[in-house]
Amino acid sequence: MTVYGIMAYLLVPKGKMEEAMYLYKSSLFCCMKVLGPNHIQTADCHMDFGQFYLKWDKRDQALQHFEQAYTVYENFFVKKRQQKNSVLTADAAMQVANIMEE
Repeated sequence: MTVYGIMAYLLVPKGKMEEAMYLYKSSLFCCMKVLGPNHIQTADCHMDFGQFYLKWDKRDQALQHFEQAYTVYENFFVKKRQQKNSVLTADAAMQVANIMEE
């Protein structure tokens, strides 16, 4: 989680959703710009953004972010052959499935 993500996370319980969304967008933008769209930290930002959208009851936007995170995690861990960290991939898949089920 980036500093922007932490700040956004702290704003959500206070009901400052617009401000939190701005910070989550900033977090994702920085990760994309610096690390690239296929970096694991970028996937983490997508997961954070997806969780935020679920709390805000915006399921379509949440689904998009969870799917992007899933794709990055899956590609990263397959390339690295790291089975122990595939729990992140499974978490993203579970979030996608939960939204699709509803």
